[in-house]
Amino acid sequence: MFALSAVVASGQTQQGYVKTKGRLSNNGTVIHGTRLSGAVVTVRGRNAVVSNNDGSFTLLIPDKCFYLQNVQKQGYVLTDPDMLSKQYYQSKNPLVLVLEDKLQQDIEKRSIERRIRNKLYSQLQNRESEIDALKEQNRITEEKYSELLQELNRNQDDNERIIKDMVNRYAAMDFDQTDDFNLRISDCIINGRLTEADSLLRSKGDINVRIVELRHFQEQNTKDELELSKRKKIIEKNKEVAQKELQNLAQDCYNKFEIFKMLHQNDSAAHYLELRTTLPVTNVKWNMELAEFCMSYLADFQRALTICEKCYRLVVESYGEQSSELLPVLNTICAIYYYQAEYKKSKEICQQALAIATKCYQEGDLPFAEIYDHLGDLLYEQGDYKQAEMYYKKGLAIYETDKENCYDNIGMVLNSMGALTSSQGDYPKAIEWYEKAKNAFLHYHDEDYPGIAMVNINIGFNLKELKRFDEALEYYNKAYAIWKKNYGEKHPYIADYYNNLGGLYDERPEPDYQQALFCYQKALEVNRAIRGEKHPNTGLCYNNMAYIYTTIGEYDKAIECYKKTLSIRIETYGATHSKVGYTFRNIAITYARSGNNNEALHYFERALDVLGHEGPEADMIKKKIAEIKGQ
Repeated sequence: MFALSAVVASGQTQQGYVKTKGRLSNNGTVIHGTRLSGAVVTVRGRNAVVSNNDGSFTLLIPDKCFYLQNVQKQGYVLTDPDMLSKQYYQSKNPLVLVLEDKLQQDIEKRSIERRIRNKLYSQLQNRESEIDALKEQNRITEEKYSELLQELNRNQDDNERIIKDMVNRYAAMDFDQTDDFNLRISDCIINGRLTEADSLLRSKGDINVRIVELRHFQEQNTKDELELSKRKKIIEKNKEVAQKELQNLAQDCYNKFEIFKMLHQNDSAAHYLELRTTLPVTNVKWNMELAEFCMSYLADFQRALTICEKCYRLVVESYGEQSSELLPVLNTICAIYYYQAEYKKSKEICQQALAIATKCYQEGDLPFAEIYDHLGDLLYEQGDYKQAEMYYKKGLAIYETDKENCYDNIGMVLNSMGALTSSQGDYPKAIEWYEKAKNAFLHYHDEDYPGIAMVNINIGFNLKELKRFDEALEYYNKAYAIWKKNYGEKHPYIADYYNNLGGLYDERPEPDYQQALFCYQKALEVNRAIRGEKHPNTGLCYNNMAYIYTTIGEYDKAIECYKKTLSIRIETYGATHSKVGYTFRNIAITYARSGNNNEALHYFERALDVLGHEGPEADMIKKKIAEIKGQ
């Protein structure tokens, strides 16, 4: 089972918290605010959220920019009402919303107002004393004295506006979010230490000089931005050229692939598909096309599996391990394991695909069809024909809802139905299924399509079972011609052809055992090279050769081949499978013919243990045992 950590996608959110404001004490230190729970925060166009015990909240926002509609907590008010008219932008930094107890806010305002008012009125009184002194010293005229007093009265009116503005500003200021320097400046201004405040500001340099420096800095930034803009345009242009060349190279690689594929030079064709996957872009589709070609045309199952595993990781990293994007990858992996007769692994992958399809789609949607097809194949291999037929028909019904795009899939399922029917001995009905499959393939393909070769070999087999040998040979040869043209001589389908051809020579009214043996040996040669020594089809070759050796009296060679078949079938199907039981029976018959009755009895008894003690096959074995014991 393939499994990686899931990649969890989250909605667009903004984190934040609600607090009371940090206040400035009389001695210039900060009295820090506290986090507020139970505050209701509403974003325009979204549902409200309530702050947690630590004041935190998570807003679901409609876009990267958003507005607050309201921030409420009973007994509290926003220190800055303008927060409801500001535009906010999504940020990794928390959004800090400041509320204040209404009573505490009034106290804070009065405290700030008192300190500012005292300082300003002290300044006015000092100025008034200076003016009075000047008059007493006759240093100003009566007219000038009156003018200065009027100016002083105007300053007093201005002070009221100044006091109001400063009180609102400092009462709304959250000193928790003020840096140390500006904290000192604010303390000086509120408490009337204006000379100290001015001195602190001068410590940063002359403001006029700093403004000039800022302008120079901004001008340089503007020049740099213009240069960067030019470079970006060049880079974008180069990217467009590179992207176009990437597309051209990808298409050219595919064109070369098709040329070599049509020349049936499959190794070269695969080279160009692989070359396309090395281009500087991650493309799962290209990799999957290479994997499927390696599986279908080269029968290089390990290479195909390695590519699929890579694609699996790429899809999980991008979409997560429950994504529907995984289904094509899992279906191909399932097929690879199936062709290698690793049925347990194939079933595990198939079940994984079914779980994802069930989560992502409705029952009866197209993605289920291929999974049902795979399940049907696996059940067929296990001999559970009834369940296999059920899944084949479920898949076929789904494919037929989108017939125009699914004729190849329909052809494959109809072919499987033919194999299922043939396995149950209804050869005329099986041929009908195969003819339907051929018609489905011919809807889009010509007579050289590999799927039609598969149908031809199956029709040939059923004609052979009906003793129509010449017709069977004709169909076999049609299949061989198509497969050789598409795949060359070293392909599993060529092995299947020779296996079937061997059966034809073996079962004719006048059998040609040497020709049959030659065909089985050719099939074995290809199967061992492509599928390996432990594949069921390799075991079938040994089984067929053993039958010929038994027939022509070469019993030692027959037993050697049967035992190789037995080993492969036990490993593939398990010790209790009927195919294992029939192999025990065949070994027993061969030993009996060679005169080794002890070994014959042993294997007949093992056959009964697997096949059961009731039924026609059991009766035949019991009869053979009785004959041996009666000798």
